[in-house]
Amino acid sequence: MAPATEKKAGGKKKGLKGVMKKPGLTTIAKKSSKEARRERLLKAKMWEHRIKGSKKKSKAGQKKQKQDKSAQESKVKKEKAATQISELSEMQVRAAVAGVRKLCNKLLAESKELLEVDSDQHICLQVSLCKVPKNKDKRSPLTIKIPLPHPILGDDTDVLLITRMLDSERGPDYEKTLNHFKELLIQKKAAHHITEVITLKQLRMEYKEFEAKRNLANRFQVILGQDCIMELLPKLLGKHFYGRNKLPIAVNLNSKHLKGVIENAVRQSILHFNMKGNCSQVKVGRLSQNDEQITENVQKAVWKMMHRIPGGWDNIQTLSLKGLKTKSVPLYVKTTTFDEKIKLPEKECEPTAVGTLTTLNKRKLVYVQKNGNVKIKLKC
Repeated sequence: MAPATEKKAGGKKKGLKGVMKKPGLTTIAKKSSKEARRERLLKAKMWEHRIKGSKKKSKAGQKKQKQDKSAQESKVKKEKAATQISELSEMQVRAAVAGVRKLCNKLLAESKELLEVDSDQHICLQVSLCKVPKNKDKRSPLTIKIPLPHPILGDDTDVLLITRMLDSERGPDYEKTLNHFKELLIQKKAAHHITEVITLKQLRMEYKEFEAKRNLANRFQVILGQDCIMELLPKLLGKHFYGRNKLPIAVNLNSKHLKGVIENAVRQSILHFNMKGNCSQVKVGRLSQNDEQITENVQKAVWKMMHRIPGGWDNIQTLSLKGLKTKSVPLYVKTTTFDEKIKLPEKECEPTAVGTLTTLNKRKLVYVQKNGNVKIKLKC
């Protein structure tokens, strides 16, 4: 028979409280709700930090890969451009320049009235494309600025500078603004490049009529505009300037080296495709220049077009030289058909600024595009 269980004086059995604890074992204290919550938050922050670190590493790796890829692509493009420019040899260009000069001299000899044909007229480079570049089924105009090694400005070239209004001057007057910018040009030793200075308000008030705007376009060959008002000029200048390929060139009047900025702007020649057709032309020389100078200008223009026209050299169908009133002399003709597949890169989307406003709910984001469109969306 097993011995009977011991009882206390009261007659009850001994419970677990009476059992001796084993040495080396400690009881686990129960954590409070605040401590448990704090521990969970610390773990969550630690995981977020690890995830962000891994994302940064992956982004840095992707950025490095893109840089290496773009550097390799640019290297291949340069090698390809060097081989393609050899198709248009210097001898071809010189022969075409000599042909245009003969046509211009013949036209001068045949003209009875001296005022009918200019003796120092411009020589233009005509370009026609295989395919017109499109951006999401919409034709987007293309403007290429070509800095020529030998400028085509003559003694009779008139340059117009359009400036903004000063904040201190309001009302119909603009004399204070004119005096300010004229003094600035004299101070920076750039006044001899500019024939006339007008303000934006003067352009709106005095040149609003059709005839006044046409006369202004006839007076000037080069148009410069302050960079902060360039978006307003197309509507104010209109077809009298843009129809004749007299596009305004942006100039930063706050630059420390204003003389060099204006000299570079005046040296440029502009090639503009309005995308209503596949053909355009750019001025590359004058008859007063020698054949070598015009040849260098033509080669510079062709090199610039190869790098700026979507599709590059493969998208150029024909190149030809001509005077303002002469027939064109062919310089290059593409022998392949228009059906050849040419990959045209899509135009990059304009950057959009994203942020929040204190006057709106924190859950709403404000998207501001470069063209001024504003959209408000809820955070995802």
